[in-house]
Amino acid sequence: MRGGSEASIRIASRHQRQVQTPAPRPELNAIERLWAYLKSHYLSNRVYADEAEIDAALRKAWNALTVERIMSVTKTGWGQLLD
Repeated sequence: MRGGSEASIRIASRHQRQVQTPAPRPELNAIERLWAYLKSHYLSNRVYADEAEIDAALRKAWNALTVERIMSVTKTGWGQLLD
């Protein structure tokens, strides 16, 4: 079965072309900006005793977010061009 899947990949790859993708741009990704905000405002510079404590801190940080804060953190200047 493994040989069949490898052959399928080879056949499919003959019909595809390589496309250059842009470099990763986390500053353009809204969820990356939100995660950076949570880390910098709630989760960094702390020592957690165990996974349960980390989980509790994550939940507390997430629950502290308001709709306004999410919109503020994830807002982009280029996004307004789409309106």
